[in-house]
Amino acid sequence: MCTDCRAINNITIKYRHPIPRLDDMLDELHGAIIFSKIDLKSGYHQIRIKEGDEWKITFKTKRFFKDFSTLASPLNELVKKDVPFIWGEAQEKAFHDLKEKLTHAPILALPNFAQTFELECDASDFGIGQFLYIIKYKKGKNNVVADALSRRHSLLFSLGSQILGFDNIKELHENDQNFQSTFTKCLQKPFDVFYLLEGYLFKMGRLCIPQGSIRKILLKESCEGGLMGHFGVDKTLIRVKCKFYWAHKRVDVQRHCSKCITCLQAKSRVMPHGLYTPLPIASSPWVDISMDFILGLPRTQRGFDSIFVVVDHFRKMTHFIPCHKVNDASYISKLFFKEVVRLHGLAKTIVSNKDVKFLSHFWKILWEKQGTKLVYSTTCHP
Repeated sequence: MCTDCRAINNITIKYRHPIPRLDDMLDELHGAIIFSKIDLKSGYHQIRIKEGDEWKITFKTKRFFKDFSTLASPLNELVKKDVPFIWGEAQEKAFHDLKEKLTHAPILALPNFAQTFELECDASDFGIGQFLYIIKYKKGKNNVVADALSRRHSLLFSLGSQILGFDNIKELHENDQNFQSTFTKCLQKPFDVFYLLEGYLFKMGRLCIPQGSIRKILLKESCEGGLMGHFGVDKTLIRVKCKFYWAHKRVDVQRHCSKCITCLQAKSRVMPHGLYTPLPIASSPWVDISMDFILGLPRTQRGFDSIFVVVDHFRKMTHFIPCHKVNDASYISKLFFKEVVRLHGLAKTIVSNKDVKFLSHFWKILWEKQGTKLVYSTTCHP
C-alpha cells in the first residue's frame, strides 16, 4: 500500500533538531546485553493510535474502475433503512465482481530491460509524448492508431539530395571580390593553402563558395534538408565548415537560423554554458576567500537563526559568524570587517554564490572601491 502523506505533512510541526550522532548512540549502548530491533513492515492494525488522532491517518486513493455504482447497487440496497437483509444471487454476484476488479486491477511496473518490450510514442514538432496501454484485439476498421509502417502509401525512393548550379561556381570565382585575386594566382600554381581542382577553387580540401544564392541553398540544406534535423547554429556551422569555405560563415548561419520557424519554435533560447573552470591555487593566507550562509537553523536565545561562513582558500581556516536571515548587505559587510578584515586584512578575491546580498549594488560598489574582485560560483554547483 502506498499512501500520499503530503497533506498531513504540510500541517505537521517540523522537528528541526538534528538526528543523534552515531558515536553518541554507540556510547549509550555501553553495558547492554540484549539488542533488538522492531520491524514495522506488518504494523498495520497493530500499532494503537492515540484516541482522537484517527483522522490523521486517513488517506485518499485514486484506484478506480468503471461502473462502480452500478455493480455495488445490490449491496447498497441491503444497508438502506427499513429494508430486510436478504443475501441473494444478485448480492453474491456483485460481491464477487467487486472483489475481482479490486484484486485484479492493472499493475504498472518498471520495464525489464533484459527482455524485449515495445514503446509507442507520438512525435510532434515540439516534443515526444507517450501513453500506457493494454494490448487487446481490435478490428482493422476500428484501429485508427494503426502502425505507421503498415499504412504508409508513399514510397521513399531516395534519401539523397542534389544541389544544382555548381557548374556556375567556376565562373563566379573569377568575379567574386573575396576569391578573385586568389583564383587568379592559383591559375598559375597553388597559392598558400588554396589550389584548383577540375576548375574549382579549394582551401585545404574545402570548396570555396562565392557570394550569391548558392550560399543560401547550402545553408538551407545543412539545416533542414535531407536527413538534417534543425540542429541549431553550432551544429549547422560544423557541417558547413567541414565541406565549404567562405568568410563570415557564422554570421550567415546565425542569420539563417534566426529566420527558420522550426528552429525558433524548438530550440532553447538559453546559451550553452562553458566548461567548468577550477579556482586558482591561493598563494598566501587570506588573499582568496569564499563566503556563504548556513540557513534554516533553530533560533538561539539571542535570536540568531543563520551562520555567515568565511573560508580561507590557502589554509582552509574558517570563521563562523552568527547572524540573522533577514540581515541585508550593509549589515553583512559590517560583520565581515569586524570579524575578518580586522584580523586578516582585505582579500583580493571573494568567491560567493548568487545570493541577493552578494548581487546588491551596495556590495558591488563597496568591493570595487576596495580593489577586491568578486567571483560568483556556478548556480547549484558551488
